[in-house]
Amino acid sequence: PFTISQPGKYSVTQDLVYNASGPAITVAADNVSINFHNHTLTLNDANSVGIYVKDAHEFTLENEVIQSTSSTALHLANVNKASVNNIYTKSSTNGVTIENCQDIQLFSSQFALGGGIVINGSSLITIDSCTFNGINSAYGFHVEGPSEEIIITNSTFNDCLSSIHAINVNGMLIDNCHLTASPSSNLNLVQLGSQDDGYLANNII
Repeated sequence: PFTISQPGKYSVTQDLVYNASGPAITVAADNVSINFHNHTLTLNDANSVGIYVKDAHEFTLENEVIQSTSSTALHLANVNKASVNNIYTKSSTNGVTIENCQDIQLFSSQFALGGGIVINGSSLITIDSCTFNGINSAYGFHVEGPSEEIIITNSTFNDCLSSIHAINVNGMLIDNCHLTASPSSNLNLVQLGSQDDGYLANNII
């Protein structure tokens, strides 16, 4: 495993393979930018995490491929202001987990053969020009904990368990998206809110 503990611009110059559990790369500093230059991070342990960013401000990730059987490709926890551009995740339970974060932007990224984006307790989230090619057991976009001010635009969802599953959200815009249900899924193509008490979706456009 590798820990980034100092701010700066980091470049990946070759494909990486990680065979252990836990995070392959941990970011524990503000103002960190990582450019993979289209190199691949391969995770071979089901309990691994590709990149784990915690308690950080101003984080950037771009041009990465993460292929794995791992739980999460990218995990952002208590991050304020992050930009993720042109990443491709394959076969992860969750492509990106966003937990207790603010001002997160994801652009031009793909999530294949696994989960897409999971949000919990976060606000000011923008998803633009992303593709979710899921499987029947994984959500495309899932808001599981109270979150607000979410924008999803210009994105495509194919064969997900449920394309957009936002059960606890206040303020959400879904614009210019294309959604196709998985033939074997028995869930809603889009679900906003839940019949359970305390799970509400408000102010949805």
